[in-house]
Amino acid sequence: MRGEIAFVALNRPEVGNALDLNLASELSAVLDDVNQNGSIRVVILTGNGTSFCAGGDVRYLLGTVSEQPGVEVRDFLISLGKPFMKLRELNQPVIAAVNGPAVGAGFDLLLHCDFRIASQTAVMGPT
Repeated sequence: MRGEIAFVALNRPEVGNALDLNLASELSAVLDDVNQNGSIRVVILTGNGTSFCAGGDVRYLLGTVSEQPGVEVRDFLISLGKPFMKLRELNQPVIAAVNGPAVGAGFDLLLHCDFRIASQTAVMGPT
């Protein structure tokens, strides 16, 4: 955080910042901190590396999550969705700085932001 601006970067560049439970949990915690900080006036959300967010981490979903019973998968999906709702509930406006692919869940993530600024390398879409 720099003064009145909170810079939030998804930090799993080795997998295109794909969402797994850890990244979703970290993003939720950061957004809680931002929401409680009265001095922050705007949030800029981006991805480290060359991707904004390549969606859900398919390897994680096919490995760890697919081995779980149905109720645990449902709980996982609810947990994965928490940062999306927190983005919508923030008191501060959120600018998505789309620096590369934003697909699948990454596309959903940027749609929950108030403003979007895309680089020339940005690719956006539901899949």
